[in-house]
Amino acid sequence: MAHRNPKNLRYFNSFKEKIDWNKQKDRLKLLQELDSLISSWVGRILNPRDIFSREEIERLLSDSIEYIDGYTDNDGERFFGFLIRSGYKDEPDIDENGQPLLCRATPLHHAVLCNFSVTHWFNGEFCRIVAQLFRIYDKFDVNYINVHGTSHFEVACMAGCTDAIQKFLELGQDPSRFPSLNFALWYKSKEAFELLLRSGADPNLSDHGGSTPLHILFEKDEDDDDDKDVFVKMLFKICDEKHQPVQVDAQDESGNTPLHLAMLRDTKKMAKLLLKRDVDPNLANAQGLTPLHIICKKEDHYDDDNVHSFAKLFFEINDKNIKRCRLMLETRRV
Repeated sequence: MAHRNPKNLRYFNSFKEKIDWNKQKDRLKLLQELDSLISSWVGRILNPRDIFSREEIERLLSDSIEYIDGYTDNDGERFFGFLIRSGYKDEPDIDENGQPLLCRATPLHHAVLCNFSVTHWFNGEFCRIVAQLFRIYDKFDVNYINVHGTSHFEVACMAGCTDAIQKFLELGQDPSRFPSLNFALWYKSKEAFELLLRSGADPNLSDHGGSTPLHILFEKDEDDDDDKDVFVKMLFKICDEKHQPVQVDAQDESGNTPLHLAMLRDTKKMAKLLLKRDVDPNLANAQGLTPLHIICKKEDHYDDDNVHSFAKLFFEINDKNIKRCRLMLETRRV
C-alpha cells in the first residue's frame, strides 16, 4: 500500500529541523508531532531511522521515560510502542578492531535515575519500562556500562527482568562480577533472585557499603517479615544444595552482622532464622555493641516483655546448639 500522507511527513521533517534539541520542551513538542504523524500514517510502518538518527532516538526515549505516568496512553508511551512495532533495534558502536564500545549511557541507565526522581510512577512502572527497553537494546552479548559503573546486566537484576538476565547469563555474563543478588532485592523479584543463585551468583559478595544479600534483607525495616522469610530460606536452601557456605557473620562498613540488624529492626522471626545457622553472638560492631547489647538497650524504648522475649530466644537457641559461647556481658558498652 502506498503512503497516503507524504505532506504530513514533509511537515514533520520541517518541524523537526526547527527545534532546539538541547531544550526538552522542544523535544516533547516533537514527540507530540510524531504522535500525530504516526496516528494518521497509512501503509508500511515508518522506519524510525528514516526520520531520526540513533542519538535522536535515544534522547526521545529518555524523554519518553520521564513522560510516562503509567495511567494514560500518552506521547511517551506511544513512542515506545512505535519503536517496538517498527522492529527498531539498537546497534553498538564499533572500535577499530571491530569490537563493540561498552562505555556508553543508554535510556536503560536513564530509567534507573528516573526511578529515584520521577514521582508519578506507580509501583512496578520501572520494571515494566526496563522490560520494554530490553526489546530495543537486545544485544545481550554487549553489556553497556555508564560512567557511574552501572551495567545493563545490573539494570536487568534491579528490575527483575528474568528473560534479560537469562540471556546475559547464556552469553557468558558472570553473575558474580557485580553484587547481582543485592540488585535483585531492589524490587524483591523472587524469580530473579533464584535464577541468579542457581546460576552461581556469590551469596557473600558485598556492595560498596559492605552489605551482603543478608544485610540487605535485614536492614529494610519497612518490609514484611513473611517476604523476607521467603528470600532468606531460599538463600540458605539453594546454597545448602550447592554446598556453598553463607557467611552469616559478615560485617558491613558499620561492623554490623545480619544478626545485629535483625535485633536493631526488632525482627524476632528473622533473628530466629539466623541464630539457628550457628552465628557468632559475640561479634561487636563499630560501636562496640554485640547483638545481646542491642537487645538490652531496647529496654529504654520498648516494653519489657518484648525485650525479655528477644533475650529468651537468644539464649534458648544458643543452648540448643550446645554452643558454649562466652557471652561477653562485660564488653565495653552495654
